[in-house]
Amino acid sequence: MVDCLVTLVVALSLVGECSARVVTASPGPLIRVEGQPVSIRCNVTDYGGPREQDFEWEMSRDATGAKTKIISTFDVTFSSPSFSSR
Repeated sequence: MVDCLVTLVVALSLVGECSARVVTASPGPLIRVEGQPVSIRCNVTDYGGPREQDFEWEMSRDATGAKTKIISTFDVTFSSPSFSSR
């Protein structure tokens, strides 16, 4: 019984410490002119860490479609082959 109580207390204390940041970006469509740079703004809320963050961008044509890996700020092998030379 004591073991169950200790497990419950530990589990509840861990749940109380959980938090997540919320990142929102423009829903699109993303329109870009070939040869010109593109900027994608995002807004981060519910986060108290450092201002500069690493990220990975993925896209899909619809909510259930396969995701295409676009770019990562920390993994040079992240991008799909069609984007890796850009």
